[in-house]
Amino acid sequence: VMSLAANVLTFHCFMEGTKRLGAGLAGVISGSVPLMTALLAAAFLPGERLGPRRALALGLSFAGIVVILEPWRGLPSEALAGTAAMFLGALGYAVAFVYARCFLTPGGISPLGLAALQMAMAAVLYAPLTDWTGMASLPWTPETAASVILGLGALGAGAAYVIYYALIEAI
Repeated sequence: VMSLAANVLTFHCFMEGTKRLGAGLAGVISGSVPLMTALLAAAFLPGERLGPRRALALGLSFAGIVVILEPWRGLPSEALAGTAAMFLGALGYAVAFVYARCFLTPGGISPLGLAALQMAMAAVLYAPLTDWTGMASLPWTPETAASVILGLGALGAGAAYVIYYALIEAI
């Protein structure tokens, strides 16, 4: 579930949304992750209540995103598809965060183990969706492969998920 929601769905949607919107608007919409997480947490986690102040803050935050998007000016179909993809990607992260809090971190599995399993499963699940066109023209040497795996995988997303699981376990 974590690999699908937090990696495959989210990364794919964010990539598609950014292609259609550009980095600026895509970045604004991706900022809705904590807002969606707060809404899902209030709905599914007993200790996360959504009081009047939090509800007002969430409403104003979503309104700010709408103001920046300016939908009253009309969104071309490409921008509409990009907006939907970005919100779906943000929802994927939110689902993953709440799922992790409910089902994974209480299990006593180490944050490193959870992150490693999640990243490995995501690689397996995402490989068939990857456009491999042009990959043969890259200078693939063992050093290049090791740099990609360490730099992007282990030190990038992998380390972030280790920290993420440790933080969730602590709260």
